[in-house]
Amino acid sequence: MKSNFQEPRTRTLLKAVEDYLGSTSDSFQTFCTHVVEDYVSNVSPQNIEFSQNPDAYKRIELDAQKIRRMMDDRFPAELEESFVAALPDQYRLPLLSKLAARYDLIATPMPHGKANHTTDFARLLEKVGTTVQAMAPILADGKVCANDLPHIDAAQDELTELLAAAYGWLEQLESVKKVRAVG
Repeated sequence: MKSNFQEPRTRTLLKAVEDYLGSTSDSFQTFCTHVVEDYVSNVSPQNIEFSQNPDAYKRIELDAQKIRRMMDDRFPAELEESFVAALPDQYRLPLLSKLAARYDLIATPMPHGKANHTTDFARLLEKVGTTVQAMAPILADGKVCANDLPHIDAAQDELTELLAAAYGWLEQLESVKKVRAVG
């Protein structure tokens, strides 16, 4: 459920980036390189100019400095999607779930190209397993109460991802029914 007070959307995004950079060996410069590549490839018109320096090392350094300044000052909304795209799946999907939840929606990946039903179903079953693991400490004493607060955020994240995976399957099954009804 959506609460009345939320941290700013940008803060949610930047926390996900901080979590990613703090838990991996990837550098801020590498992340920024991915942000710039996505932005240049997918945003038009572009209101942000990134470095055109012919020296790749200097260009990466200048772009990272510019992005750091934007993160510390005024984060431009047009960079949000590039920031999200630059995150690996294990950080991107929970972030998208949090951003969608702000509108009482569930984020679920769209199927791309030919569906791999075995992989998709395995993902659903994996989510069932991780959700059970996240819920186990909450249900260990047979009740949900204030003592469970340290585990609730993780359980909510897992349940949201499970719902998204299940919803993805509902969409796939519904699309088969629609094709059959038309054909």
